[in-house]
Amino acid sequence: MSTWGFGAFENDDALAWLGDLEDAPNQTILDNALQLVINASVPPEHDCNEALASAEVVAALHNSPAYSLPKEVTDWVKAHPDTTDALREKALLATEVILADSKLRQYWVEEDDLDVWKDELEDLILRLK
Repeated sequence: MSTWGFGAFENDDALAWLGDLEDAPNQTILDNALQLVINASVPPEHDCNEALASAEVVAALHNSPAYSLPKEVTDWVKAHPDTTDALREKALLATEVILADSKLRQYWVEEDDLDVWKDELEDLILRLK
């Protein structure tokens, strides 16, 4: 995985997923990305990156966007403004799963940057609540 930052859209997996989001007619793409992480015993990095990108979109749909989001996300949110609390709760659960035990967490432990990464996820959790 190519990663250049701690943010949800600062890796190749999330940017590839973003291309799929642009063509998505509804929020099923968000739900699917989140559910993959929730269903896994230890979610893989790829799924975690897509789920975190999805969770950021959900936060934006609930008027709590990240400081900087790709233009594609803000455009998609404007075009698909309806969302549910169930989707927000799923995004919150997926983010907590990733933070607790995932291959992405293990990656940041190995990179010796767990604290900075945790801060990013804790901010997302607060915005989803």
